Amino acid sequence: MCFVMDLDRQNMPNMAELQRAARNSADKKSQTGGWVESWNYIPSPMTNQQGISRLFQPEVAECRGARWVELSHVNTNQKSSKCTECFDFCLPDYGVEKDYIRDEVFLNILRRACFYLFVPEWRSYAQAYSHQQQQVDFER
Repeated sequence: MCFVMDLDRQNMPNMAELQRAARNSADKKSQTGGWVESWNYIPSPMTNQQGISRLFQPEVAECRGARWVELSHVNTNQKSSKCTECFDFCLPDYGVEKDYIRDEVFLNILRRACFYLFVPEWRSYAQAYSHQQQQVDFER
């Protein structure tokens, strides 16, 4: 599966800043803090294969023949909207991070873009969510 989503332009103000941040990132060897999860995405399958192939030139070799899923940003938190037999996914949401103490910028994962997705091939591995099961798990 391959995912596509709009870039958050607030995280990447302009190309020059992005290139400078990418150069500064080469020296980064560790992450000092954790990542916030953002559950503001809804997945939907992309069915127009010709339209998808025009999105990326050259094409992404790893996605050749893959199923494409578009992630749409919504304003409401989707974390409590669990679906039966779905898996939760979290993808890195990259952007320019500012280190005010060192007065530098670098490219980093700012948060994790999370969503629930039903994958038919994985049905036998999915845990079904129900309010009763959640209550039983909580009481244990």
